[in-house]
Amino acid sequence: MTIENDPNVVGSVAAWQNILNGCGYPVLHITGNLDSPTLETTKKFQKDVGLPQASAVDAKTWKAGLAHPKLSGWNPETPAIETEIVTKAQAVHVFGSIYAKDLADLNACLKRFSINTPLRIRHFLAQIAHESGALRYRTEIWGPTAVQEKYETRRDLGNTQTGDGFRFRGGGFIQLTGRANYQDFANFIGDQRVMQGASYVGENYPFTSAGFFWKNNDINALADNGSSEANVDAVGARVNGVNPPNGYVDRRNYFAKASQVI
Repeated sequence: MTIENDPNVVGSVAAWQNILNGCGYPVLHITGNLDSPTLETTKKFQKDVGLPQASAVDAKTWKAGLAHPKLSGWNPETPAIETEIVTKAQAVHVFGSIYAKDLADLNACLKRFSINTPLRIRHFLAQIAHESGALRYRTEIWGPTAVQEKYETRRDLGNTQTGDGFRFRGGGFIQLTGRANYQDFANFIGDQRVMQGASYVGENYPFTSAGFFWKNNDINALADNGSSEANVDAVGARVNGVNPPNGYVDRRNYFAKASQVI
């Protein structure tokens, strides 16, 4: 067990990632590397505490992190470096491209929601690829259409305030929708900034919000039924809400593509 909580000695990158997670920022994957998500969050932290933004964790930044008020009760034990379930090469094969921050969220999501067998991962990636247009859309395209105009008064979605329809439109790669669902996700993930709405979720939790939907709808159990086209369609129907699901051929094609590398 390694404890790195000396304010006078800058610790490892893994320890710093643990500190940022304890401070309440969007959860970082413990990579042990000063990767893009870690650098971005570090600069946000430095800005929030009034320090110069830099691409490094200097002594002042480290000390300010340890002094952060949200670290009360925080575990200073440096976490083990996490291995990736899905590599960048595998994700690129399925989606065409992926940002480092999104890859980190994907792997954190897979671990959090036990999407951890080849069959479950293939189904998850296939549905994500279809629903998001291969990661092009992280929030719902807004017109508003006639259907979207009715979001404002959708009490079944928990929309009770003016502006809720647009604010809590679909967010993330499997679009989380409605004030009530956003609040449930905010409570689950421990980040009330989720209530800022779709843009925040789409930027910070595109995969994790999808995993939350996946868990709530017990899709792992359905995915475990196999890799037949009928089961790919059944998983798609659970995600899409209609059977057969919209774009079932596209979903099947993405499943086949994921199966080539996972």
